[in-house]
Amino acid sequence: MSALRRVISHHSSSLNPPHLVLLGNRFYVSNTSHLTKIHCAMKLFDRMIEMGIEPNECTCVALITGLCRTGNIHLALKVQNNMVRWNNFEPNVYSYCVIIDSLCKGGLLDEALNLFLQMINDAKIALNVVVYNTLINGL
Repeated sequence: MSALRRVISHHSSSLNPPHLVLLGNRFYVSNTSHLTKIHCAMKLFDRMIEMGIEPNECTCVALITGLCRTGNIHLALKVQNNMVRWNNFEPNVYSYCVIIDSLCKGGLLDEALNLFLQMINDAKIALNVVVYNTLINGL
């Protein structure tokens, strides 16, 4: 990971074509969030936005997962709410379920239920076995 970070930092302004930075940043965000180095992932994510690189769905879900695993649920909600603005895509069932699961585990059942209702009413996400398992395990 540190080698990739050095390459991105050193070459971020000169890499051509730009998709090399994009792929490197996305890979790095995904891996650091799973290693609970969430502060590094957030810095790199913010750097992507500053550079005009729009995060994709995988990047956002990886970051949301890392934030939830480290107890930063409300920051994960903020990332999810910004997904439409960044690249005009809607949060998916996985991003919702990760946050709902974390809210339930944190004892925030009312917030989890509100997010669940938002998921099915506003986002029109179809319920599946992942959603039901998340709710059952959370209660």
